[in-house]
Amino acid sequence: MNKLKVIFTIISMLLFCPFLVLYAQSADVSDDYFLFGYFYGYERQNEGLHLAVSKDGLQWVSVKNDSSVFHPGFGAFFRDPMFKRDPKNPDLIHMVWSTGNNDSFGISSTYDLLNWFDTKEVRINKDVEGVYNTWAPELFWDEDTQQWMVYWGSSIQGKFVETSKLSPNPRANNRMYYSLSDDLENWSQPILLQDFGFPSVDCYIYKLPDNHPKGKYIEFVKHIVQPGKLAAIREAYSYSLTGPYVLTESYITGKYKFSEGPNLIKIGEYYYLYVDLSREHRMAVFRTKEIGMGKWEDLTDTASFPNEAKHGSIIRISKDMYDKLNK
Repeated sequence: MNKLKVIFTIISMLLFCPFLVLYAQSADVSDDYFLFGYFYGYERQNEGLHLAVSKDGLQWVSVKNDSSVFHPGFGAFFRDPMFKRDPKNPDLIHMVWSTGNNDSFGISSTYDLLNWFDTKEVRINKDVEGVYNTWAPELFWDEDTQQWMVYWGSSIQGKFVETSKLSPNPRANNRMYYSLSDDLENWSQPILLQDFGFPSVDCYIYKLPDNHPKGKYIEFVKHIVQPGKLAAIREAYSYSLTGPYVLTESYITGKYKFSEGPNLIKIGEYYYLYVDLSREHRMAVFRTKEIGMGKWEDLTDTASFPNEAKHGSIIRISKDMYDKLNK
């Protein structure tokens, strides 16, 4: 009887061991590492790209002694960096940013976030008469059309005159525009993405889970209530990437006086929304399990970012890249 027990135990262990090995491997190999690309404002807005890393999306540590890892060598400034992985080569990362020149954005590519190539200025608004600015570009890969979309905010002389009186600054009367490309080289003429009846810039579009009741895409909209004084992030929804988007009444960042530069990433069960509290010179973070349901938990007081980091982009990275950036 005892011999039978021993034999049964040995057989059970042999059968179960492969599952133990597989579990150990899956536990050790994790992609839950994150990168935050950002810039510094005001007198430091010409420094270029800075990076920070995190294991949980809340506690961020700058890399390379917080020195700049990229500077384009052109433009009036470097602001609003945004990362997007290439759909056909996920190891390849593209970045776009605001150049400070009135009609252009910058674009560059990298495999390791330290060495950059194909850096160029894209004069997307060169044929638009009276354009004052081309701010906060964002890239989106449209799986349905197999095209790139870039969208940004511009203020154009003579456009939307009913809200131009809100501020004496001609660059404050922004609306969102977009352009399409097959190759990140050749872009279509700018097209108005939306007009909600108020100035808006820094919008961010995210594809919703399949069969979401509110649409296929959610857009986080910067509602500029008073230019330079009061702005909040709202939600809008659409069944088409290029709109029309339907704006909701809720304000995610209502407790903060001026919020901008939203960026979203899913971590585990939660969707994390990062926002630049530009007048307070710090970042804020919110999360929800139910994207599109309007229930956001404010985690700002539990998070830690590089001091005075501004309006950037957050992506998931591998453990190998995390370790290399931390060297």
